[in-house]
Amino acid sequence: MADDPKHIRDFKALCRGDVTLAGLSDIEAELYGGSDRARAVLLASFVENALQAFLQLKLRPSYPVKEYRLLFGAMAPIGTFSAKILLGYAFNWFGPDTYHDLNLIRELRNGFAHSRNSFPFETPEVAEVCKRLKAPDTGGSFIPKSYLEMVPIEELPAASNKRHPRTRYLSACHTIAQRLLSNSGIVVGNMLDLP
Repeated sequence: MADDPKHIRDFKALCRGDVTLAGLSDIEAELYGGSDRARAVLLASFVENALQAFLQLKLRPSYPVKEYRLLFGAMAPIGTFSAKILLGYAFNWFGPDTYHDLNLIRELRNGFAHSRNSFPFETPEVAEVCKRLKAPDTGGSFIPKSYLEMVPIEELPAASNKRHPRTRYLSACHTIAQRLLSNSGIVVGNMLDLP
């Protein structure tokens, strides 16, 4: 907000900044090399940002960019992941399968982010949710090449198997984000590592 001290405004601007080519390897290391909790939260954030870019495309062309925060800010009408999902589906900008998967991604993100317990994707309750993701089973879904290149060799069989819960989640997040960004007219580059 305008009332925030400069150090808070600067920090918020940093957080809202776009990913640069120079920062790409750091982002990929966080996405693929961290804990399952970090992966779940970061990948869902990546999907939420893609969804927001998609929704921003739907705004009237004359809508001022500087006022996006009035719609997408923390306390704004479309400020939550849930609100963005609901709006996109309500206006028929994506179908029931994407709506379904976005809600599962949101639930998993919230669970990993707010749980006091530590658990991996292989935990039966988490695996059951991941099993219900639909995007990994659709045409054009993919596992990013950079992910497969970063996992230790002993984890490669699980990482390349879309039935593995972590891989299903990662594939669903990347596939949905890629489709949203492509439909937004945003050039999808190396970060999504398209096949």
